[in-house]
Amino acid sequence: FWAGQTCALIATASEGATFVAWKAGSASGQVLSTNAQYSFEVEANVTICAVFQGGPTPHYTVAASADPVAGGSVSGAGSVEEGASCTLGATPSAGYQFVRWTENGQQVSTLANYQFSVMSARTLVAHFAEIPPTPTHVVNAACSPAAAGSVSGTGTYPEGSEQTLIVHLNNGYSFLRWEENGQTIGTSPSLHITVNADRNITAVCQLTPAATFSNVTVNGSNFSANKQVNQASV
Repeated sequence: FWAGQTCALIATASEGATFVAWKAGSASGQVLSTNAQYSFEVEANVTICAVFQGGPTPHYTVAASADPVAGGSVSGAGSVEEGASCTLGATPSAGYQFVRWTENGQQVSTLANYQFSVMSARTLVAHFAEIPPTPTHVVNAACSPAAAGSVSGTGTYPEGSEQTLIVHLNNGYSFLRWEENGQTIGTSPSLHITVNADRNITAVCQLTPAATFSNVTVNGSNFSANKQVNQASV
């Protein structure tokens, strides 16, 4: 400006801020005007400071990732206003379970939904782990003697499951008991068991005792006879 010219200054506040005053030299200088539009006659070199208060609320970036990537997904990351609440969510993939949230290698939460106030930029990691498979055990069972029949319900089952063994007898045999490691564990043809280890079970059977008949009467006449008949065929 030339000496004697008029200088017109206009202060425009940013979103969230308000104009306070024009001051000489710096924000701590003498107040020249409290009007956003300030005009004065230039007489020499001069420095004038527009003073504002408030202003846009800072935003910070909240970053989140999954470890391992195949373990699951995360949600809630992004740009968040300072002081606002942010909730990060961790959703495990099939076969995985959520373990914890960490930041810079330090655990910050064991909750899948982690809520916190944003006061600075943050980078968090959701850790997942594979769910170990349920152990399985083999259930073997057979008749003794083998000719007595068969047993249903055998196979490979998850640990802790409940199963039922049933003996199916051939003609001429009867069931006595169930044995495991030489110990009687049941006397009913149906045996309910808990699969907590491999099981080797025996259905102990026997031939059905034969029946003996004597003094048979035929056509009104008695005569002695000894005849053995297998009960299973009577």
